[in-house]
Amino acid sequence: MKPQITRTIRATIFILIFGGLLVPNSQARVYNSDGSAASVQALLKGALNGDTITLPAGTFTWTTGVTISKAIKIQGAGSGRIIGRSRSNVAVGTGSKTFTTQAGLNISAGNMLRIESMPLNNGTLDGRGTWMQGTVTSYSGTSLVMNVTTSGGSGTHDFWKIETIPATTISHGTDANTLFVLNESNAGSVELTGIRFAQFSDPAQSNTTSIVIQSITNGQPVLIHDCWFSEPTSNHIALLPATNQGVVWNCSFDASPFAYSTLAVQREVMRATTAWTTPSTWGAADTTGRNNFYFEGCDFHAYLNFLSNDDNSRTVLRHCVFDNAGMGTHGADSSPYGHRYFEIYDSEFVFNSTNGDVLNINWWAYVRGGTFLVTDCIMPLIQSQDYGTKSSFNMTVMSLQRNAGPDACWGAGTSNGALYHCPRQVGFGYVTGNGKDGVRRLTDSVTYVGDSEPIYIWNITGPTPIISTSDYGGNECSNPDHSSNYIRAGRDYFVGTLKPGYQKFVYPHPLTTSGPPPATAANSQQQINKKEKKHKKAEKRKRTRAQQNSGGEMTEPQADNGNPNQSTGISDLWN
Repeated sequence: MKPQITRTIRATIFILIFGGLLVPNSQARVYNSDGSAASVQALLKGALNGDTITLPAGTFTWTTGVTISKAIKIQGAGSGRIIGRSRSNVAVGTGSKTFTTQAGLNISAGNMLRIESMPLNNGTLDGRGTWMQGTVTSYSGTSLVMNVTTSGGSGTHDFWKIETIPATTISHGTDANTLFVLNESNAGSVELTGIRFAQFSDPAQSNTTSIVIQSITNGQPVLIHDCWFSEPTSNHIALLPATNQGVVWNCSFDASPFAYSTLAVQREVMRATTAWTTPSTWGAADTTGRNNFYFEGCDFHAYLNFLSNDDNSRTVLRHCVFDNAGMGTHGADSSPYGHRYFEIYDSEFVFNSTNGDVLNINWWAYVRGGTFLVTDCIMPLIQSQDYGTKSSFNMTVMSLQRNAGPDACWGAGTSNGALYHCPRQVGFGYVTGNGKDGVRRLTDSVTYVGDSEPIYIWNITGPTPIISTSDYGGNECSNPDHSSNYIRAGRDYFVGTLKPGYQKFVYPHPLTTSGPPPATAANSQQQINKKEKKHKKAEKRKRTRAQQNSGGEMTEPQADNGNPNQSTGISDLWN
């Protein structure tokens, strides 16, 4: 009985940090699985909160999934990821190959890399079958010279992804609809890291999901980092977080062929019934860092819509790269609530407009309801000879012409926006709680109809974004109204105007670094900088004491969680 008593005692000893996140003590155990779903699930039975279960290097096909409801860390041997891109015109083959890339990538001579083609829009090329792999001969400035030793596919191409090599890969078997279900735990954060999730093109594998995150009352945020999600186009979802708290960082998401129906992320939070009846927690107003779901330092490649922001979702994307990847939201049309809001900042949008290898990106964001802000981003226009000029942001009120949802055919029989506003439409959220829709209701059959909370887009590097409105179309409603009457510049959205009172949330997210706690809304930026400086000084004193105690040479500490990108600024991954 003694060992069991010891385990019970140590399992209840935690250090409380960051407003309730529980971290296990030094006696936490590590269990090594054989990489199978059965092995991981069996080890979970005996593991306690704070323990770690590892997966070895190798490729594993799971025919069943794993459900986790304890504060356990799942750790693979390394996921690899996409670290850069190139538009160099290079023929597939072995030998010396030179690619022009971005400057400052984390590449050194001798590294093993894979250069893989992006997919072509016409479906003639599934990029994963066209690749070259070898070691880095040299990397200087923007020039990468590779000694390619193996390759696949053929032809000359000018649309490449630069990748590090995964160690642990999990793929779907024929019966595994979901690989991991991560249920929030009251005892601490479920954490998952170091795994590539790869589902390749297989008609039998449609409608599958790699990871589902479920919320519970008083649950702690789930943490996912340093993973790689490679998807086919067969209606797959890489990540489905059904919660408005959690952090995903240092992850790559890519689709091949170009994804028209596959999503990197599906956001739908049906349990968040207060999302439309409480104020937004924009930026630093998220005083605990637990009122939004965060993506940071991530990259998304070749998606018509990498993200679908649906019912009640509050999503923040920062320091990310959207490489030929747009996003979309749902409104209160086919969905009862519609998405609440999203934030994007300090990020880079990439569009390749070269004739031939051009992906048919329709927008950077297609917005059907709720509100959003975008600031401090590199954002080109979506223009090409192949497909013409597209809108940067396309916004619509589908309920005006669609016979679906709680307020179907809202615009029927009216003109010039006589029923403005439509419940939870574009440019609306929760500010006063006193908003009334076009028929003078505070609530419809679902929840609060919303009051004016305009969209803001400002400080964009590149041409002024193109804003457009569109209609659902069809003949489902008689005498329908038009989105242009309901979504107007200077009222429902502003371009080039700073959102009043807005301040970004501290970066990186404290849950990713165990660093200083987030600032409250009352904190000034000077106070935030003071706290960070104090934290850095404490770390320096700690290193100095360690040097004096050891009598040896002091070395630089490793970045927390294996993350070398701790600086702020646009698109850390690519700079």
